[in-house]
Amino acid sequence: MSELHVCPYCHTVYRYKDVIKLKGKKHECYHCHKVFDISRILSFLPVVIISIVLVMANVLILKNSENISTGSFMVLALSDALSIFAALVISPFLIIFKKSISKKKRKNN
Repeated sequence: MSELHVCPYCHTVYRYKDVIKLKGKKHECYHCHKVFDISRILSFLPVVIISIVLVMANVLILKNSENISTGSFMVLALSDALSIFAALVISPFLIIFKKSISKKKRKNN
């Protein structure tokens, strides 16, 4: 998961900053100029999983505490925000680069 993304054709390395800036479903490699597909289907999973776990933990904590102070509520909110931020930082590592299938190859199949 922590390895850098590479072009599926020429294996040029894309830095984390470059992956974040990618827009759309297709991208042209800056080295070999071939077009490849970008799949973001897994990139939302860390945010969703962390959010579900945090909601369950927050409900459990708030239900079991009789009187919650402002300070402890702020700590709870800050830890939630940091957890979601960490999930957003991890999500670009789950983007997948795939070779594009040309229309000619699709028709033959």
